Amino acid sequence: MPTRSKYGIPVEFAKPPVSKADKKAAAAKKKAAKAEKDAQRAKEEAEEEEMGEEEREAAEAAAREAEERKNVEKRLQAAKTKAQRAISKHDWAEALKHYSECTELEPDDHLNWSNRAAAHQQLGLFEEMLADATKSTEVKPDYVKGWWRVGQANLHLENLDEAEEALRRGLELDPENANCLECLTSVEQAKAAEQEADEYDILLKELKALDPTQLHERALGAGLL
Repeated sequence: MPTRSKYGIPVEFAKPPVSKADKKAAAAKKKAAKAEKDAQRAKEEAEEEEMGEEEREAAEAAAREAEERKNVEKRLQAAKTKAQRAISKHDWAEALKHYSECTELEPDDHLNWSNRAAAHQQLGLFEEMLADATKSTEVKPDYVKGWWRVGQANLHLENLDEAEEALRRGLELDPENANCLECLTSVEQAKAAEQEADEYDILLKELKALDPTQLHERALGAGLL
């Protein structure tokens, strides 16, 4: 039968007694660990206190900037929602107001300029449409829809060469773009009509400069008499 301790636990399973020296060593180790931890905390606090005024100001500025950006984003989303609601009611003047707020809050987003250009178009403000559409392509040069809107605005303003140039820029980026192709066809038709009108004006001026005898001879030569 195995030998048991005075508590009835087999001796082979009983913990060996801890000496006073071991207890003292363990306590000293625990005290040293606590002292090291306290020293580390004190060091961190000292480093924080040593942070210069410039660094503190930079940290505060960064916090303010983050908060301001959060507020801007909130206002931006509200403005976009209001603009969409106005469009659903075909209230383009109201949509223009909210899209204007979007361009002020986030001028580096090409979509804000493009959306405001569309609002200007619906209101017949083609000079303003051209300015905003152009801005959208400055912010994002590979924005095909922006080039299409530039072409549309110039077509409305009868700047046919500029319209064609913008549309071809868009087609360089997207050769199959339906909007650019359709608008380019309209530009080419307008150019053909303009050329025909110019030729008519030239002929009319020539005929007005002829005396009756010359006019009669001109008509005979043309087989009109």
